Amino acid sequence: MAAFFDFTDAEPGLLVKRSAHFREQSCIPVDYPDELGIVTGKAFYEEDGRAICYPEVHWEGRVTASTNHPMNVTPYRQHVSTENHA
Repeated sequence: MAAFFDFTDAEPGLLVKRSAHFREQSCIPVDYPDELGIVTGKAFYEEDGRAICYPEVHWEGRVTASTNHPMNVTPYRQHVSTENHA
């Protein structure tokens, strides 16, 4: 199975964008602007005997949020730990 971001600990309000995988599968040009969204919740589904966390994302320009496969969504910014920062 391919690697993707685990949204289990993601809080509502996390800024996300469509993943490179989604853009490639949808034939979106590399130079096309990122589509941004905000995580509004999450749902858990079973796949191959494992629980997978699917983010519910409200994409810019859309009326309602939608549940997305985690392989199609990635955080807009890399997570930076605030631990041990004085």
